[in-house]
Amino acid sequence: MWIEKYKPKSLGEVVGHEGLKSIVGKYIEQRDIPHFLFFGKPGTGKTLIAELVAKELLGGTNDNFIEMNASDDRTVEKVRKIVLNGIKHSTLNGKLRIILLDEADGLLVPAQEILRRPMEKSSKTRFIITANEVKSIIEAIKSRCMSFEFKGVNKEDMLRRLRFIRDNEHSTISDRELELIATNCNGDLRQAITELEKASMGDDNGAEIVKRYLQRG
Repeated sequence: MWIEKYKPKSLGEVVGHEGLKSIVGKYIEQRDIPHFLFFGKPGTGKTLIAELVAKELLGGTNDNFIEMNASDDRTVEKVRKIVLNGIKHSTLNGKLRIILLDEADGLLVPAQEILRRPMEKSSKTRFIITANEVKSIIEAIKSRCMSFEFKGVNKEDMLRRLRFIRDNEHSTISDRELELIATNCNGDLRQAITELEKASMGDDNGAEIVKRYLQRG
């Protein structure tokens, strides 16, 4: 799948989010970060950047990295099992421990509330929390995090990336068809890459993509 093949391997390779990358990059240089809250609509790179921050801080090892997707289990019991039990143990090599709570707006309020104390008291643990709907995150968590709103990738940056992938894959999708994909994916680069792959693999190449998008307009 092209979305995996062209997945950025470092913060510098991420398309867009220049201000965020600059700020977060400075913390990584210092080998420490605050708790982060990344929020915004799906497909804007929240989880990707969270994982890259952990990778660059921890040197590519997963030993001090804990990840939980709140959409899988929203309960207090799950948070206690994965998060609270995880921070009881010392970190390896004295490094930070990074806990990624993905789609945390899916957590029940009591499950969010038990995060307050470990976020304050654990000197070696940093939380990176992602959410589609920031209003579903309790104030006690928001006040303990440095927050960044993720917006869609702008059209110029998206087209630049789509052209690179098209040319690298020797696809015959035209610039006009790329324009239609970029316009209709509304800043969601992940969706745009998937649409480009689908159009490139079809027998009619991009014709069906063009037809479908023109019908929408």
